[in-house]
Amino acid sequence: MIPEADFGMIGEGEVTSVELVNALQSAVKCSEKEIRKIPGLIVRKSDGTLYCTRKREDIENLDALPFPDWEGFRLVETCLKYAKEDNSIVAPIVSSRSCPNSCTFCSKTGGKKYRQRSLENIFLEINELVNKYHVNKLNFSDELFAENPNRLFQFCDMIEPYHISYRVSMHIGKNLCKELLSRMYESGCKVIFYGLESADNNVLKSMRKHITIDDISRCLRATKEAGIIAEGNFIFGDPAETEESVQTTLNWIKENYMLGVFEVAAIKLYPGSQLYDDAVSSGKIKNQLKFIMDGCPLVNVSGLSEERYIRMVNQDLTTVQKMRLRRQEGLTLEKKEKDIVGKSKCSCCGKEIKFKLKNRSQVLRMYTEHCMDCGALEYLNLFPVYYDKIILQMEYLIKNKKVAIFGCGNVWKMFYSIGNIFQECEYVIIDETPFLQKEGWNGRKVFPVGVLNTMEIDTMIVMLRTSKKEIQEKLESKYNIKNINIIMCYDLM
Repeated sequence: MIPEADFGMIGEGEVTSVELVNALQSAVKCSEKEIRKIPGLIVRKSDGTLYCTRKREDIENLDALPFPDWEGFRLVETCLKYAKEDNSIVAPIVSSRSCPNSCTFCSKTGGKKYRQRSLENIFLEINELVNKYHVNKLNFSDELFAENPNRLFQFCDMIEPYHISYRVSMHIGKNLCKELLSRMYESGCKVIFYGLESADNNVLKSMRKHITIDDISRCLRATKEAGIIAEGNFIFGDPAETEESVQTTLNWIKENYMLGVFEVAAIKLYPGSQLYDDAVSSGKIKNQLKFIMDGCPLVNVSGLSEERYIRMVNQDLTTVQKMRLRRQEGLTLEKKEKDIVGKSKCSCCGKEIKFKLKNRSQVLRMYTEHCMDCGALEYLNLFPVYYDKIILQMEYLIKNKKVAIFGCGNVWKMFYSIGNIFQECEYVIIDETPFLQKEGWNGRKVFPVGVLNTMEIDTMIVMLRTSKKEIQEKLESKYNIKNINIIMCYDLM
């Protein structure tokens, strides 16, 4: 697949890479016999063929691994360059690997066995990040941050003195009560990502989630009341998915839209997951190498017909974006010279909430603000206030300029699903995703970014929540594109 590579690694690579380097350095020419002793390798022979050494077992003692070389990764320089907030230095940190659960769609990228670092080892790294690199935010990249409530309470006690904010991923469970969530918030937890997946109990059971929609509703309400932002994904297309289950989940999202920040997508089959293995066995995936090289394109393994599945992906899932057009009662916004200030009411206690946006791109998100009276988190839908003005500006540009739309993510889907101009007018769609470039989007061709050098495009509207500076740097450094008028969609309001 990568002809320039002589070696590849399967699974965790920390020990494998050191053993390989030591073997290569031990003699002028390392023998194949020595290489074969190293588990966890893919090796290219002199004739170009590949072979695998024996499997390497998961690393049991994660405390034995060294901390990342953040100076080599230029952590501080990179964070300050792309910070969404002033002086924000966010460090990724991994406190565990894998997950004890066995969801059918999960590829188990962290290995098969759930392992956790000791709290003492985790805080040695946190201490270094804070004192040496002045990190003020942590993003725990674990598949499952914690399952033991006692360990989680202890973690909260240990991290609180650092006065930093952190984000984690959690499983909806019986132990997630208001007391524990409130303690997490007090200690600095600002965001919890939950794998929600479905609002239909039959689908949840098929996925082996071991939760119900009642569990989901209870946890999200408790998270909101504790003041923590709840993020979550709903994924559609499980083998138990039916016409009725799709509608059940969409209806639940519509009715509970203010409980969290939700994204929706069709299930993708990743190597290592049960769904992938089943699709290979049933013949739905005929050529595994081609499937992976194509970026794991969508495959219908649901109970829906092929026609109905395509309609779900291209139409039903975009209806979630239409929910962003609902105007929120009691919400007012006023655009000042540099800022946008607003007022709303707390849905928990009814008291007034005042807020000010740090940047205009926040209009495209579900904005969150804490109630000063009861401490609950309020989700504010700002987009409808400025939608009419933005769409009028876009209509003018598309009709009078040679326009490219950059980005086929959720922001684009939100505009596309509610703006007739995107169905009626001529423009070019640009995206960096290989699958979209091959398959197109909703009947339209999607071009790679490089075509901007060959097409007569004078204006590019960016449908992303990133900064204009970041887009300009990428276009110039990666694609050598300089002479094009870049307009961020949120700057049109």
